Amino acid sequence: MTDINNSTSAVPTALRVSEYIVKSLVDQPEDVEIAESVGDRRPSLSIRVASGETGKVIGKSGRTIKAVRTVVRAASSRDGSQVDIDVDD
Repeated sequence: MTDINNSTSAVPTALRVSEYIVKSLVDQPEDVEIAESVGDRRPSLSIRVASGETGKVIGKSGRTIKAVRTVVRAASSRDGSQVDIDVDD
């Protein structure tokens, strides 16, 4: 799991916001893992949750993850960057 207080993160605000939101959505917040990677275009956050809780993060017709992406992208602008978010199975 990525340390949310890590000062070497390319998008520390987006990382903290995404972790807070995702942990609020699931029943087992201790199993939430968010990995950051920096690609050619922009940073990417990969969210991994406990087995069976992926649906809570994605939501009906993807509405929940779409809202999470919107909020986290807005937060990443504070870091002067944009961020992509993926949910790993």
